[in-house]
Amino acid sequence: MSEAFQYELVTPERQVGDGEAVEIVLPGEEGDFGVLAGHAPVMAQLRPGLIEIRTREGEDFSRRVFVKGGFAQVSGERVILLVEECLDPAETSLEDLKKRIHAREIDLDDARDDLERAAAERDLAWMRALAEILERGI
Repeated sequence: MSEAFQYELVTPERQVGDGEAVEIVLPGEEGDFGVLAGHAPVMAQLRPGLIEIRTREGEDFSRRVFVKGGFAQVSGERVILLVEECLDPAETSLEDLKKRIHAREIDLDDARDDLERAAAERDLAWMRALAEILERGI
């Protein structure tokens, strides 16, 4: 039987969630990775992607949130997720997102300087990652 550990999910504006989990899957910058109780301490950068939280052994993931990026601080008994922003994929319209992607692609083409271009590329990275997740039906 898996042991539970504590987790916190925090944006700059507020604490989005906390509680006990038996497993969390994180979108690490170098690839997705899972966390169980007793995980070795690690600090990891998160890329745009899906955080999946399982609160009870043998059950499906009870919570899924899309994050634009951030950091995870993992210890054996606690995971702290500091994220730029998080969205509920179930509350996001794929059609609306595709319209936003198209508009941002136009912004990228019309960028006047490297700063505008970089901002558009960052936005497109997380929007495309979310669109891929929504297209898979998660």
